[in-house]
Amino acid sequence: MIVHLHKENGHVTDQRTLDSVCGFLPNGDYVATIEPKATWERKKPRTLNQNALLWLWLSDIANFFNKTYGDDHWNKDNVHDLFCEMFRYPVVLPNGQVIDKWVETSKLNKRQMTDFMNKIQSYMATEHGATVPLPDDEKYKDFKNLYS
Repeated sequence: MIVHLHKENGHVTDQRTLDSVCGFLPNGDYVATIEPKATWERKKPRTLNQNALLWLWLSDIANFFNKTYGDDHWNKDNVHDLFCEMFRYPVVLPNGQVIDKWVETSKLNKRQMTDFMNKIQSYMATEHGATVPLPDDEKYKDFKNLYS
């Protein structure tokens, strides 16, 4: 359960009591955490729109690879795997050892997904000279039509 409260000038705008918010819970011990919305927002999972755009890009990039390099084996799934492998990130294990972890896009939050997609755009621009535009950009249809 998530309850949004707003405090301004010493006043809380949501006047519900804790009883009214938690009254339906069975008897037992609970822990409630109050944190700034900005902190909570960073933990939110990637959005459906981000996910849809990522898979659209992956399909377009596969077409780009196949057409540009004369390949025919690229598809959105192996392009996804390529980027997940390419953009590994460090994780510190309990024993202090640092390993590079494979990116699991389904577990990324909104900010992490944005970073992942920015890395894709940057990689495509610097390594392949291709701009991966957003669907609203004027150049998107040109990109899609050129490599479809």
